[in-house]
Amino acid sequence: MIIRLGCFLFSLLCVPTTATAAIVNIEYSAHVYATTGDGLGYAEGDLFSGKFVIDTSKVQGKAFEQTNENEVWYYGSLSSGMLQSNFMVGSDSDYIDYLRIQNDPDFDDEIILDKVINAYGSTLESMGIHFRFAGLDWISDLSLNNINLISNEGGYSNGGFARIDMDDWSVIDSANFWLDSLTIVSSSTDVSEPAPFILLAIGLAGLLTRRRAT
Repeated sequence: MIIRLGCFLFSLLCVPTTATAAIVNIEYSAHVYATTGDGLGYAEGDLFSGKFVIDTSKVQGKAFEQTNENEVWYYGSLSSGMLQSNFMVGSDSDYIDYLRIQNDPDFDDEIILDKVINAYGSTLESMGIHFRFAGLDWISDLSLNNINLISNEGGYSNGGFARIDMDDWSVIDSANFWLDSLTIVSSSTDVSEPAPFILLAIGLAGLLTRRRAT
């Protein structure tokens, strides 16, 4: 009896359930409004466009433990695929990208991305971008599902490129920009998780074993 029950519990470990994650596609156009140093090759007035893909199923953990019911900070290594962009990563080292989501009850919802784009020696190049629309309730929950946002103005969304000296974390060069147009569309996807009734089955097995012993 115990052997058969053990085999049954092992089989439960192999039965996955599904949880919902989000794939978020972001496209934007922007213009540079200020630079310092060499501006990482950008000059004031330069126009550019870009893309991001956020895959919340690739999140590796919560950053800084700064989480509550309205806000969460996530992180994922460059190789995790949590945060992908059209800017090439020029480093083989496994640096960390960050994703912040705020579903504010006062309608200041926002997504903040911090993406490593290059690293060499003690120098790090990164891109930070802040998607925000004051007074607009455009994020329904912290999972980022059900977003369908198109703007020809970009709201209050902005960002910047920075070249940083990692010895003292000072900014060497930078280029700041405003977003001129923005499209954010999310779709849900199912990811496998261990069956949630495993613990229940193990508890029942314990009770049966105890009863047999008495």
